[in-house]
Amino acid sequence: MTKATMTVEMITVNRRTRLGALAVLVLAAALLPYAIGEYWVGIATEAVIFAIVALGLNVLIGMGGLVSVGHAGLFATSAYAVSLTQQHLDLDFVGSGIAAIAVTVAVTAVFAVLAVRTTGMYFLMITLAAGMLVWGLSHRWSALTGGDNGAVSGIRPSGFTQYYQYYWLVLTVFVIVAAALWAFQRSKAGMRIRGTRDSAARMTSIGYSPAVQRFVAFLASGTVTAVAACSTPATTP
Repeated sequence: MTKATMTVEMITVNRRTRLGALAVLVLAAALLPYAIGEYWVGIATEAVIFAIVALGLNVLIGMGGLVSVGHAGLFATSAYAVSLTQQHLDLDFVGSGIAAIAVTVAVTAVFAVLAVRTTGMYFLMITLAAGMLVWGLSHRWSALTGGDNGAVSGIRPSGFTQYYQYYWLVLTVFVIVAAALWAFQRSKAGMRIRGTRDSAARMTSIGYSPAVQRFVAFLASGTVTAVAACSTPATTP
């Protein structure tokens, strides 16, 4: 057996081990409602939602090498959009979610245009300012957002009205998002983003714009954040 063959076999075994461990973790998470009460399932649901946010942030921080501190503003944009469309437009869970994702993607695009030509501390400060702008609007525009009291609704999709059913729905979304981002990371777009992170000058020399790659990363990150926030208003109906 050659050294190359042994290396390939070791990689295959390690990959299977990781996949097996992930499957066990997902199964354990799915069985969690049978082991704990309603209150803790609610906490677990919120934890899974914020895990989805972490996956979205990883697109920027891990793949893009860009540290954003303004994603709370994108999360709030999506959560407010879900709540307000449910209250004022009488949309259901799916309709309000789609509307919220569309609104948040538009806001993300504005954030990205302002930030993607910078890196490091400058990128961080621009995203901080953008996030604070959303906070200021939501806090001051109390006639729309409710100010300090917030704007909360609790519509859940049909068939997922029980707390444990909704937990399973959110967990399923988490698994789908994780799988989609795993594929995205290995796609040509994902490799271009990682290439820009490692050496923007080399990417420019072969004809790729670093700003465009960062824009794509920011947009993907904001979209995942929006998906996570769509589930938030319905965690405590």
